[in-house]
Amino acid sequence: MRGVIFCVFTFLCFCAKVEAKTLFFAGDSTLDDGGYSLGGNIRPPRYSWGTQLQKSMKEGCRVANYARSGASTKSFASSGRWKALIDAVKPGDFVLVQFGHNDQKCSNEKDKANRWAHPNELYREIVRGWVKEIRAKGATPILASSICRAIFDSSGTKLVDTKPSPNSFPLKAYRDAMSELSCELKCDFVDMNRLTHELMEKIGREESIKMFVGSTGLVYGKNGRVLNDITHPMQTGAAAFADLFLKNVKSRGLAVAALFKDVEFKISDFGAKSDGSKCTKAFAAAFAECEKLGGGRVVVPQGKWITGAIHLRSNCELHLCEGAEVVFSQDPNDYLPAVHTSWEGIECWNYSPLVYAYCCTNVAITGSGTLRGYEGEWKDSRWHNWAADESGVRNARLKLYTWSATDYPVDKREIYKVNHSRTRPHLVQFNRCKGVTLRNFNLRSSPFWTLHLYMCEDVEARGLNVRSKGFNTDGIDIEMSSYVIVEDCSFDQGGDGIAIKSARKCDGWKLSKPSYNVFIRDCEIVEADALFALGSEVSGGVKNVRLVNCRGGCVSRGISIETNRRRGGVIENISFDGVAVEKVSDALVALSTQSLNEWADFPDYENKATVIKNIDIRNVSAKSARARVDIVGDANMPVEDLRIENVTAIKADSSDRIVNANLSAANKIK
Repeated sequence: MRGVIFCVFTFLCFCAKVEAKTLFFAGDSTLDDGGYSLGGNIRPPRYSWGTQLQKSMKEGCRVANYARSGASTKSFASSGRWKALIDAVKPGDFVLVQFGHNDQKCSNEKDKANRWAHPNELYREIVRGWVKEIRAKGATPILASSICRAIFDSSGTKLVDTKPSPNSFPLKAYRDAMSELSCELKCDFVDMNRLTHELMEKIGREESIKMFVGSTGLVYGKNGRVLNDITHPMQTGAAAFADLFLKNVKSRGLAVAALFKDVEFKISDFGAKSDGSKCTKAFAAAFAECEKLGGGRVVVPQGKWITGAIHLRSNCELHLCEGAEVVFSQDPNDYLPAVHTSWEGIECWNYSPLVYAYCCTNVAITGSGTLRGYEGEWKDSRWHNWAADESGVRNARLKLYTWSATDYPVDKREIYKVNHSRTRPHLVQFNRCKGVTLRNFNLRSSPFWTLHLYMCEDVEARGLNVRSKGFNTDGIDIEMSSYVIVEDCSFDQGGDGIAIKSARKCDGWKLSKPSYNVFIRDCEIVEADALFALGSEVSGGVKNVRLVNCRGGCVSRGISIETNRRRGGVIENISFDGVAVEKVSDALVALSTQSLNEWADFPDYENKATVIKNIDIRNVSAKSARARVDIVGDANMPVEDLRIENVTAIKADSSDRIVNANLSAANKIK
C-alpha cells in the first residue's frame, strides 16, 4: 500500500494548475456563439465549436469568443470588433483567427465593398497586421482555416468546395493563404478545413449533414421555409469539430494545448480494488484530486467495482473503460448524508443519487462501460423492497406535496427521515449543472428515474444505452433544463422512455424555470410506458421542443402530453416529426389535461390551468394501437393551434377523440 501511495504522490507532484489564460476567437458565423462565452445566452440550434472547447479547459482558463455572424476579415476590422478583442488580450493569452466563408462573397456591390477580401491580397494583409498586434500584446497567435461545408458530389462520398459566385474564390484558397501565412509569420496553424474534410468524407453525407443546423428543421428563411443549412454547426458538429482541434493541438504539442485538461486519475491508484470491496473512498479521493489540479479524467478500468454514491466535480470527466462495470451498494446508508435533490417534481433533501453532480460546470461521463444500480433482478433489489410498501410511497408523496403547497423551506424538507417514506434515489442526477457531456456508456437497473437532468444548461446526451425495468424508472427526465440534445440513444424502461418536465405545482411556479430548446433525434425506445412523455409536472413550463426520427417497440402510449388543473405553466412550440411504433396499448398520440393519477385525492390548495399552444404532430405511425389520437383539452382553456398530419395506424381498436382543441387547417389522421 505504501508503494501505491508513493506512486500517486510522485505523479501528482508534477501536475499543477496552469496559470489562468484566455483563448480568444476572431471569426465568422461558423464560429460565432452569439456572445455566450462572454456572458450571453446560447443561440440554438447554432453552436460554436470554439466555445465547446471550454468544456475541456483546465480550471481558470477560458474561451472569449468575439466571432461575429456575417463577418469577414475586412468587416471584422472595420466594425471595431477586432479592436475590442485586442484591447482585452493580456500577456500569455492565445488568439485564434479563422475567416474565409464571408471573405469569399462578392456577388453584389455591397458585399464586394464591405466583406470581400482577395485571398492573396487584402486577406493576407489584414491577418499579417493582426498577428503583429497579437504579439505586441505578449500573446500567441494561432491561424486556422475555415471548416468545410457539408456539400457532397452526386455519389455522396466526396466533398465539393463551391464558390458563392463565379468571380469569387473557393474556400480552399483561403485555407492555402492561412497555411502560407503561418509559414511566413512562423505561427501555429490548425488546418480545420482539412480536418473537417477528412472527418466528413469518412462518415459520409448522411452523418455529416446531421452535424449542421439544417438537419434540425429549426432554421427558417425569410419565406418561412426550413433552410437546408450545411454551413453552421449544431451541437453535434460543434462537439465533433472541437474534438478535432483538441486532438490536433495535443498531438503536435502546440503551446495552446497547455490550456486543456490531459491528466488521468485511475481509481485503482487511489486504493480501489475490483475484489468486491467498496471503492467509495477511492472515487471520492480521485475526484477531489482531479478537481484540485484543474480538472481531468477519472478513469474506471476494466473490472467490477462496488461503490456507494459517486459525487462528480467541476471540470472532471468520469470515464468508464470498455469492460468496466460500476455496481452500486444496496445499503441505503451508503447514500447519506442526504443531498439537495428532488423527487417527482418537488425539491427536498433525500438519499444521494447513485451518481450525483451539484452546481458543476463542464462535467462529463463517457466511455463504453456500465453504471449498474444493483446486481440481479429488480425483485431482489433493496430499493424494490422499500418501494413495495405502497402506504409508505403515498405518505412520502403527501408529505412532499404539502410541503411544496405551503412553501415549507426546502432545506427542512428532509424526506428521507420521514417514517417509511420509501423515496428511492435516481441512478444519475445532474442538478443545476452547466456544460454536461454524456456519451456512449450504459445505464442499468435504476432504483428510480435513471438519468435526471435537473435545472441544467447546455447538455449533450449521445449514444447512451439505457435499460431499467423496475418501477417508475424513466430513461431520461429533462426537467427545467435548456439547450439539451438527446441523440442516438436506446431505452428499455419500466417507466417512460424520454420525459420532459418542469417541476410540480408551487415549486415550479416559484422556481419559474421552463424546460426549453430541447432537440431529440434518432432514438429507440424498445419498451416503455410512453415513448415520449411531456409532463405531467409542467408547472414551470415547457417550450421549444422538437423530436424527430424516433422509433419504438411496445409502449403504452406513443406521444403523451399530460397536465392537470393544479399544474399551471405554459406548453408551447412542441414539434414531432417521424415517430414509428410497433404496438401501442393505449393511444398513439395522447393529450390529457386531467392527469392526476395517484395524487388525485390530495387537497387542491390552488388551481391553475395549463396554457397549451402551437403543437405540431406529423408523420407518426403504429402497426396497432387502441386509438390513433386521444386529445382532451381543458374546457376553459382549449388547446390552441394544434396541427396533426399523417398520423396512422394499421389497426386501431377505438375511434379518435379530439375535445377542447382548436385544430389548424392541415390535419390528416388515417
